[in-house]
Amino acid sequence: MKEDERKKVLLRDDHLQHCQVINESNLKTPSKKTRSNVDTQTLDPSDTAVTQHIQHDLETLRINRGAENLGCSCRKLHIFLPGSTDKSHHKKKGSHRRLPERKVKEELRKRGLLNKGNESMSRETMEKKLHDAIEKEPCCWGNDCPCVRDGIGCQADTCSCWHASHDVAHNNGNGTASSEDDLEMMKSRCGNTNGLYVVNLDGIAKHRALYVTPTKAVKG
Repeated sequence: MKEDERKKVLLRDDHLQHCQVINESNLKTPSKKTRSNVDTQTLDPSDTAVTQHIQHDLETLRINRGAENLGCSCRKLHIFLPGSTDKSHHKKKGSHRRLPERKVKEELRKRGLLNKGNESMSRETMEKKLHDAIEKEPCCWGNDCPCVRDGIGCQADTCSCWHASHDVAHNNGNGTASSEDDLEMMKSRCGNTNGLYVVNLDGIAKHRALYVTPTKAVKG
């Protein structure tokens, strides 16, 4: 939540908002009279009627900021193609992995790939068209990603958009890049237009080398 939204949560009750107004006016034009009013409106930490809902809201914030709620967990939409080499095809109920035709059309329209001129395509053709489009897209595509939707960059140590589900061979799994190639690979796989924050170990080492020079110990 943004700062102003958090303030509204914590100062939700009218008497708390009133106290906030008094405190802000006190900062602008302090006077004995104002200070006296503030003293009478100061929150009593021992008054459970006043603090109970604040404690509840703080606990809600803690839960929402838990490890399972950090960053995004975006994954590319999997399109099952009957007859392909997809490993799920060999399962007895592989056909049930196919997206409903309505969902396929919805995803194609979202990408501007379905219109009145080609909406008579067969289901198989639409699935292949959507599959090829998704293969070319990054993981954090459009407003489906909460980070993109909120206008912030992904964090490699909390977001899972660049993880091994797309490319196991180049994934070190800990939110760090050991080379420029790893860094660019992670950013391109994520695709967040606001960027991806990654710890570049080689970059840090090179920067430190400019200012920190190891010295040999002098025997005395």
